Amino acid sequence: MNRICYKYILYVLVFIMSPYVFQGVSLEHPSTALIAALVFVLVNTLIKPLLLLVTLPINIISFGLFSLVINTWMIMLMDKMVGGINISGFWLSALIALIITLLNEVLLDEKRTKRRYRKS
Repeated sequence: MNRICYKYILYVLVFIMSPYVFQGVSLEHPSTALIAALVFVLVNTLIKPLLLLVTLPINIISFGLFSLVINTWMIMLMDKMVGGINISGFWLSALIALIITLLNEVLLDEKRTKRRYRKS
C-alpha cells in the first residue's frame, strides 16, 4: 500500500483512541475519525509545506523542534474544520501531534523498513 494510506490508517486509529486516553478529546461517532483523518491528510499535504517554508528560520534555530508546533497547528486547524471532533486546547493538540510524530517515526520510517527487509 501507499505510504499515504498507511498514514491515513494511523491517523484514524489515533483519532479513534484519543477520547479513550485523554479527557479533553471528544468524538461524536467513530466514523468522524475517518473524516478527521482525511482532512488532516489534506491539511498536511496542502498547508503544512507552506508553513514549513515560512517558518524555516525558526525551525533551523530550534533544530527542527518548531515543526512540532506546526503539527499542533495542523491538528487545531483540522479540529476547527471537522464538526464531530473536539480537542480542547493547544497542549492537548501538541500531545496528540507528538504521539502522531512518534508513531510515524517508529512505524513508517522508510530507512528502518528498508534495512529490515535487506537483512533477511
